[in-house]
Amino acid sequence: MKIKLNLIPPYKKAEIKQSMRLRSVLRWEIEISAIFLIFFGLIYCTEYISKINLSAYVVKKQNINSGQMAEFNKYELKIKDINARFSEIDKIQKGQFYWTNFFNKFNTDVTDGIEIENLASRNYSIIVVGKAATRENLIAFRDGLQKNGCFSNVTLPLSYLVSKTDIVFQMDFILKNDCLKK
Repeated sequence: MKIKLNLIPPYKKAEIKQSMRLRSVLRWEIEISAIFLIFFGLIYCTEYISKINLSAYVVKKQNINSGQMAEFNKYELKIKDINARFSEIDKIQKGQFYWTNFFNKFNTDVTDGIEIENLASRNYSIIVVGKAATRENLIAFRDGLQKNGCFSNVTLPLSYLVSKTDIVFQMDFILKNDCLKK
């Protein structure tokens, strides 16, 4: 059997209880403070790591974008060059004269009995030298050129209409610019 003797006075007992409570409260405060410090430390570390990752991501994205932009700019320059070439080709084609249009229209007006020996042009002015079997053939040829919408100012001097057969003639007319374009 054990006997406990309590020789501590009651006011000391109260002080001991109070100091035990104070130690307990202090220990809880220290533990809670430590938990808060650890929590805030983790938050700070997470934020720091996130900033590092974000800056690395931004740098990586800028490098990728700069590479893509360089490639994009390269293709854009190629496209501009191709468009410039196409516009030059288009200008050349628009300025191109298609003499086949003239010869097709002129050929429809050349009738039997008309022989063309020489054909010359200068700035849309056409000079035709030829031989007509009869005066009627020559007049029909002149009238056909006058009626044709591609030719204007058809000039045949009257001196060529004096002979009735085997007429050597020279005729001038102006070719309209629209007839040479497609």
